Amino acid sequence: MQGKIAFGNLTAFSFFAARFCLVSVRELIACYREECILRMFLKPFCLFCLFLAAFFAFPKQSHLYRALFCGMIGDIFRMFTGKERNILLGRLFFFLNHLFFLLEFYFLLGASVPLSSFLVLLTIALASFLLLFLSTKKFLPLKTPMAIAGSLYGTSLVLDFSVMALGLYLGHACFLPGVLGGGLFLFSDLFLTVSLYLKDIRRDHFYIRLTYLLGEAGIFFSFFAYLI
Repeated sequence: MQGKIAFGNLTAFSFFAARFCLVSVRELIACYREECILRMFLKPFCLFCLFLAAFFAFPKQSHLYRALFCGMIGDIFRMFTGKERNILLGRLFFFLNHLFFLLEFYFLLGASVPLSSFLVLLTIALASFLLLFLSTKKFLPLKTPMAIAGSLYGTSLVLDFSVMALGLYLGHACFLPGVLGGGLFLFSDLFLTVSLYLKDIRRDHFYIRLTYLLGEAGIFFSFFAYLI
C-alpha cells in the first residue's frame, strides 16, 4: 500500500500544505481577536487547502481526501449554528469526516489487524454511543434526533482516537500524531458542547478551532507519514 509521492505531486502538496498553515494561523488570530466576519470567512478555507494537499499528494487515497472535504463542508454548516438544521447537517458531515478516516485506516492496515482488535473496537463503539446518548439526554437540552446525531458523531471521534492508538500499538510510530490529534478532537468537541449549551466562554472559538485544526492535521500527518 505504501508508495513514494511523485515529484510534481510533492510540489503541489507543499504549496497547499503551506497555505493550510498560513490560513489556519490567520484564522486563529481572528478568533483570538474576536474578528467575527474574518473568522467566518477564513474557516472553510483551512480544510479546503488541506483537502487539496491530500488530493495532489495521494490522488488514489480517496478516503483520505474525502474525509478532509467533508470536514470542510462541516465547517461551512458550523458557521451558521443559529438553526438546529445547520447544526445537524454540520454533525453529519463531521461524522463523514471521521468515517472516511476510519475507512482509510482499514484500507491501509485492515489486513494486519487481528480479529480480536476489531471486536474491541466494536465494543468501544457500542459503549461510547450508549454512554454519549444517555449523557446527552440527561445533561443537554436536545431532542432525540439531535442526541442521536451527536452521539454518533462522538462515537466516530472515539473510534478515530482508538484506531490511531491501534496503529501505534501495531508498531507504526507515525500514528503518534494521530493519537494526539484524536485526543485534541475529543477536547475540541467537548469544549464546543460546553460553550454551545452550558456556559458562555470568552474566546471559545479560538480554543475550539486551535484544537480542531491540530486534530485534523495530526491525523492527516499520520497517514501522510505512513504512505511515504
